[in-house]
Amino acid sequence: MLVVLGAVRSSPGTTTAALLIAGSAETAVLIEADPDGGVLQARFGLAREPNLATFAAAARAGTAPNVNDHTQMLPGGLPVVTSPASADAAVATWHGAGPAVSKALRAIAAERMVIVDAGRFTPTSPHSALLDTADAVVLVIRPVLEDLNALAHRRDALLERAGDLRLLVIGDQPYGASEIQHRLELPVLGVLPSDPRSAGAFAGTAAPASSRWLRRSPLTRAVRAVVENLVAGSTEPSPTGVPA
Repeated sequence: MLVVLGAVRSSPGTTTAALLIAGSAETAVLIEADPDGGVLQARFGLAREPNLATFAAAARAGTAPNVNDHTQMLPGGLPVVTSPASADAAVATWHGAGPAVSKALRAIAAERMVIVDAGRFTPTSPHSALLDTADAVVLVIRPVLEDLNALAHRRDALLERAGDLRLLVIGDQPYGASEIQHRLELPVLGVLPSDPRSAGAFAGTAAPASSRWLRRSPLTRAVRAVVENLVAGSTEPSPTGVPA
């Protein structure tokens, strides 16, 4: 299954959500594909290569690349294909090899879950081929007016490329999942609670927490439900948090 996560505005938590979902799905691999440049290599002290550029070069050569040749391991054992840190290099990779990379990821997704952190979807985003081939495109949004308005303007353009477009909401205030779903006419895959401590521990931006505490956190439970919904092809069964 090929799942592409992205956002229409900056910093709603797309990378953290991608890490959480990939880390909660069996045999998943995470692909960092933000055209603004990657952050995982620096954040987790990984090597510069292999990375998405080496994967793209193999895909362009015409042979199906073995994704394991281009991954590195995050703490906890999640395999990741990191993006070049430079925005110029990241954009060049997608402009030069976007269709080949998307085709290669499609083939890998036939055997294991592939989670792609695509960063922001802008009108000039280089991810057209990726959106065309994804099984599901998940838009990460905060339940605030700015995000809802931004998505309302981009909704139709994204629906033209993505056959299965769903929302992942970070937090439940001031707007709840039911109202967001009704307003944007898009299904809500799930709601992740606003939990900076747990999210930071998972994303490598805060001090590590005990594995026992993380397993019991509301964020972990919510992510498991999101993964189950993804695999089942369903959405949030009974959205909560509808504002008065």
